Amino acid sequence: MPEEYKEEFLKKLVKNPSLSGEKKSLDSVMGHPAIWRIFESTEKGFAAIDVDNLSICEYRKGNKKHETLCRNNIRKLILSAKKTKQPKVFRCPGNKYSVILPLIQGDKLFGLIMICNLDESISNKMLSLLAAFTEAIMADVTKELELSKLYETIRPRAIALSTIHTIHRLISSTLKLEELLPRVARLSLQVLRASRASIMLFDEKRKYLLPKTIIDLRSHKTTGRKIKMGEGLEGKVAKDGTAVLKTNVLSVPLMHEEIIGVITIQDKVNKKPFNIFDKEILSTLAEQAVIAIHNAKLYEEQEKITIGSIKSLAAVLDTKSRYTYTHSNIFVKIVLALGRSMNMSDDELRNLHFAALLPDAGKVWVPEEILRKPSKLTKREFKLIKEHPIKSVEILKHIDVLKPTIPIILHHHERYDGTGYPYGLKKDEIPLGARIMSVVDALEAMMFKRPYRAAMTFKQAISEIQKFSGTQFDPLVVKTFMELVRSGKIRQILKEKDHANK
Repeated sequence: MPEEYKEEFLKKLVKNPSLSGEKKSLDSVMGHPAIWRIFESTEKGFAAIDVDNLSICEYRKGNKKHETLCRNNIRKLILSAKKTKQPKVFRCPGNKYSVILPLIQGDKLFGLIMICNLDESISNKMLSLLAAFTEAIMADVTKELELSKLYETIRPRAIALSTIHTIHRLISSTLKLEELLPRVARLSLQVLRASRASIMLFDEKRKYLLPKTIIDLRSHKTTGRKIKMGEGLEGKVAKDGTAVLKTNVLSVPLMHEEIIGVITIQDKVNKKPFNIFDKEILSTLAEQAVIAIHNAKLYEEQEKITIGSIKSLAAVLDTKSRYTYTHSNIFVKIVLALGRSMNMSDDELRNLHFAALLPDAGKVWVPEEILRKPSKLTKREFKLIKEHPIKSVEILKHIDVLKPTIPIILHHHERYDGTGYPYGLKKDEIPLGARIMSVVDALEAMMFKRPYRAAMTFKQAISEIQKFSGTQFDPLVVKTFMELVRSGKIRQILKEKDHANK
């Protein structure tokens, strides 16, 4: 048994039920309650650990002379037992007897059991039996302690393996950093039974760590301050690239080729200190989390590039006639707000976003004089207008990332009753994204001045949308749209400044 486990071994021995049984057995044989004490072996000698409530025998009680005599006698016998590592029986002052049983593991003496206040001496046979019984109890306690230590060693590794599996599920569940980081923080709290978790990432210039998510089970505080590289706990962890383990805080760097941030947990729920196994678990979690964070960052950059490319194409079209082939930033925001309110998935919202940026690109095929004509269109002119969704598809179909948006762009001029164009689809035959864009497209068309009519007020436009619910528009989309109107969300978007670069 390792030396560092000695104290824990003796504590378990004192509380062991078999030791209590041994005491009762000895009492029944000897006919008198014995006083048991365990002595821990220390560098300076032996330190007593009380087992019984009684600390001294009746002979010593209240008699300083007898107490001193007894103590000196016991000291000599303990030293003798320590040297020989053999059980000792001796006669105490007052015609009482005592026994000393060395507690030996391997070749090391961890302590002694002293049994006092016996009415008669113990035979060698009884002494051997007592020593064997005590040795068996020690073996059981040792086995219990070893199993406990083995569990403590295996548990963090098992948790670490489980954590890896959970992180893999997190990676596949979302590629949005704002969703991923809180999930990683909550997982850290759950696995390590902590009260607070924070994740900080470097800014672009790598001068500051910025708080990205904070979850504190003890309060609703979710804000933090930026920390300069090298300053504070997280700043030093980020600078040195090494974890810091303290009694009530554990901080680990997030490293992917280079350090990208720091994850920190604080205060265990059970008030116990963090240990080396907690550090191992959090380090494993951080290794896996940083892969997810890196993938999310790559995804965000890819999205920025994609949206930037689409906006560049929109800007080229806008140079010919602003918002003739594209739509305003207000249009895009209302479309996405409506999509979120209708519980569209992340992928569906992404496709809706791309479609809203270039819904009418095919109008580039329509002569400018027709698009700007203030009077009623002829049948031939209106036929050309109705062909623009198909032309939009011809322009965009070669861009892989825009292929999922094609059904939305192609059908956003269809009507719920089947009288729209280009194919006269009706009801659920029309993609949900197209039905959403149809409502918002009408709102924008009515509220912004067109060559063929003046702009309507917001109230008038809303009234028109409600009027054509079930014919031109999907009633469910209109219902959700009106809920946004009543909440003030639509007015809030309409008040925002419309940026030319979208």
